[in-house]
Amino acid sequence: MSKKDKIIALIPARKGSKEIKNKNLLKINKKTLIELAIVNAIKSKYIDKIYLSSDSNKILNISNLFKNVFTHKRSKNSSNDKSTSKDVLKDFLSKNKKHVSQGIILVYLQPTSPMKNHHHIDNAIKLFKTKKKNTLISCYEVEESEKIFKSFILDKSKNLISLSKKKNIYANRQSFPKILTPNGAIFIFKINKNFIKEFLNLKNVTIYKMRKKDAIDINTMQDYQEAKKNLLR
Repeated sequence: MSKKDKIIALIPARKGSKEIKNKNLLKINKKTLIELAIVNAIKSKYIDKIYLSSDSNKILNISNLFKNVFTHKRSKNSSNDKSTSKDVLKDFLSKNKKHVSQGIILVYLQPTSPMKNHHHIDNAIKLFKTKKKNTLISCYEVEESEKIFKSFILDKSKNLISLSKKKNIYANRQSFPKILTPNGAIFIFKINKNFIKEFLNLKNVTIYKMRKKDAIDINTMQDYQEAKKNLLR
């Protein structure tokens, strides 16, 4: 793989969390989820520079445990409960304008997906470079796609509405396509001047498929216990 393209890792870890208090500071094998993400970024063959992004000085100070891990102090607008990855990236790039140029690749590694390792990261980067798309999203295949295609939601009047096409309610299982769900582990972006405006243009996205057991995204204590169990094996 050519090294002409500079590859930056951004690890987002705000201090707030509704479901689990201080979620990003949970520990597995005596390391916080943030430390695990940093270690795997360091082990990558292709990542040139690592940034830890947070609104918390306590979290940002974790960077001091490692050599050459830089920090991004987030604004309030990119650190609240409604902030999205797009908000974080917009804030990061506004404070690091030198990275808004052709040839910069940004690897977004959420700490709450601790089952990913440096092999996943490097394989995703290689795939991204091969496909020459602007975005890569890690996903896993949903096993019970039939249930999703045949599911309903309730409208404001408590009436049933088909989640997909109405004809799917009585369709055969074999007629349903595969469903891929983002697992939050790895996102890769080609940074250019129109990046924020064209953020997640699905026509220019490639998928890095992971096994479901490697795709745990910690949102509950049950997720955390499952990840801890798997990583302690």
